[in-house]
Amino acid sequence: MHLIEIMWNGLGGMGSGTVVLKMCFMLFLVGLLWVAGEFAKHVVTVGSRLVTDALRYLAVMVRGWPEGTESKRSEDK
Repeated sequence: MHLIEIMWNGLGGMGSGTVVLKMCFMLFLVGLLWVAGEFAKHVVTVGSRLVTDALRYLAVMVRGWPEGTESKRSEDK
């Protein structure tokens, strides 16, 4: 955060283009935050799928395979 503040204050005395430069800097920071949010969303989605599959596998290991599932599948075909 201190680095961002140093960069923001350093853009202050550059003349007439300072406002445009600060707007570009803010857009860059917003874009960076957006990319970080999308990455976090992807990690959460993939992690939740992995946890769900692991829990299903654990349930099959603990309780055993459900009875009658194989016969119903063969009758459906």
